[in-house]
Order: sequence, then structure tokens, then C-alpha cells
Amino acid sequence: MLAAYLATCVLFAGAFALLGVVGRTMTMFAAMRGSFAVMRDPAMDDLAKEKAIQKGSVELLGHLVAVVAMLALAFGVAAVPALIGSWAGLFTFDEFVAFTLRPDVLIATIAVFTGLAFVVRKRRMQA
Repeated sequence: MLAAYLATCVLFAGAFALLGVVGRTMTMFAAMRGSFAVMRDPAMDDLAKEKAIQKGSVELLGHLVAVVAMLALAFGVAAVPALIGSWAGLFTFDEFVAFTLRPDVLIATIAVFTGLAFVVRKRRMQA
């Protein structure tokens, strides 16, 4: 079960990175900040602000749908090892989920991903 869990984590992290979830989320936040800036713009009248905010809302909705689809795909890819193990009779899916929710497994997973994020960020800052 540990091998399936590790494969799940690697697949999720890979899909998350390859799909560009963080970049798309940051783009969504930038669009949101742009909409907030429109509301504070004293040079725009109320009608212009309303039109700009409506346009921004459609843009935000598009980003949100994309992020949700990316996350669904990443989770779907990550579920493959658990499904294969379950279909092969190595464990039930319920046993796999129970394993992933154990406090020691959660803490170790969070620690590893936090450490990896720290290393990646440090390397990007040095480059």
C-alpha cells in the first residue's frame, strides 16, 4: 500500500506541476486584483466600472473553471495507483483512504511537500 501511496503522491505532484495549476491560480488572483482596482479608479464612471467588472467576472469564471478542471485531472491521475491496487486485490479502496488519512502519513506527506516546495523556491530565487 505504501508503494501505491508514494506513486499517488508523485503522480499528483507531477500532474499539478505539468498542468500549471499554480501559474493559472496566480493569473486568476491577478485578474481579481485588477477587478478590485477598477472599483477604486476615480477616473471611471459607474457605468464604465460596471462593464469592466462584468468583463472581469467572466474572465475570473474562466480561470476558476480551468483551475477546477486541472485539479480534477490531477486527482484523477493520482487515483490510478490506488485503483489498480484495489482492482488487483492488494487492498480495498477504503483501506487505502484510511491509510492516507492516518496522522503520521499526513504529517510525513505535508513535511515532504513543504520541503520540496522550499527547495524549488530557493533554486528559482538563485537562478
